[in-house]
Amino acid sequence: MDIRVEEKEYKTLLEKELERITAELKKLGAEKILLFGSYAAGREDLFTDLDIIAVLKSDLPFIERVGFIYRKIVPKVAADILVYTPEEWQTVKEKPFFKRAAAEGRVLYEKVGNGRG
Repeated sequence: MDIRVEEKEYKTLLEKELERITAELKKLGAEKILLFGSYAAGREDLFTDLDIIAVLKSDLPFIERVGFIYRKIVPKVAADILVYTPEEWQTVKEKPFFKRAAAEGRVLYEKVGNGRG
């Protein structure tokens, strides 16, 4: 297969998967979905993956929570999906890695109307 054709097909798959994963995370109760990394920066080649931070309520420990999300979503492209509870997000979002992800990435979804004025 021609590499250009393969890249075009992969680019389409990345777009579709990002939409599908975002929709699935919303169904699972995500309060915030943040895309960061190479795809958010505009890279769309065969080495691009989807880097996503999702904030959602869960009683599961971090590793089990991530495993649960991967089993529910089953990404069809390489994807790093980090899943934090709202409380964890309040703590980690101030760390350099997450500050950069938030600054350079883009929010795909954020629940509004949390009762605060």
